[in-house]
Amino acid sequence: MICSNLTHAQIGYWTQIDLPWWIPCLFDMQMYDSQFGMAVGRTVVPGGGTDYAGIIITTDGGLTWNPVPNRPPVFDPKMDTWTVWRAVCIIDRNTAVVAGDSARIYKTLDGGATWFQAISVAQPAKWASKGTIRGVFFQRQYERRSGGR
Repeated sequence: MICSNLTHAQIGYWTQIDLPWWIPCLFDMQMYDSQFGMAVGRTVVPGGGTDYAGIIITTDGGLTWNPVPNRPPVFDPKMDTWTVWRAVCIIDRNTAVVAGDSARIYKTLDGGATWFQAISVAQPAKWASKGTIRGVFFQRQYERRSGGR
């Protein structure tokens, strides 16, 4: 993975970060601020042997990335081992949403310590499979107040 903060990215300063062998690929990454970010990808690990959930989190600007484990109580319900996350959207330092194959959407309210299934999409038909979600974002709503300044 190659990372840069915004200032350095504009002038061409990038740093390569070697990830562990059991992180096979990443599909999306988002930084909330200069320190906190998440990246998502495939959970299937060649040869198995890990409980990697396909999500990694940094709290130090990308210098280190910590994997989220795929086991209760971290994930409720526990994900299938073939789960592939395609998108991440960080709303604040506590709240984030990941989405991916089989129309799965999970949400965290504690900075990634625990995740719950936010939306369960029904099977469209007996012979069809659920779709893949490849992007997710939220638009903030601003209240309009009447009166006053």
